[in-house]
Amino acid sequence: MTHSTRGGGRSPMLKLFARLMVWWFRKWYPVFRFVGRQTGNETYIETSIKITEENIERIWAAIEEDE
Repeated sequence: MTHSTRGGGRSPMLKLFARLMVWWFRKWYPVFRFVGRQTGNETYIETSIKITEENIERIWAAIEEDE
């Protein structure tokens, strides 16, 4: 049996998960930045945060497209 990731009432659950993921990452950004400064990896942390934000935008676009 094949399972589709589209439709079937899964979108509300994906939205909740995506919201939780966004909240969690953004809540921890200051901690990540602090650790980056302390370890001398500021550039790496900022790049990771930027990529995460881009991925979050893609996830939201995919969820909205699925509706």
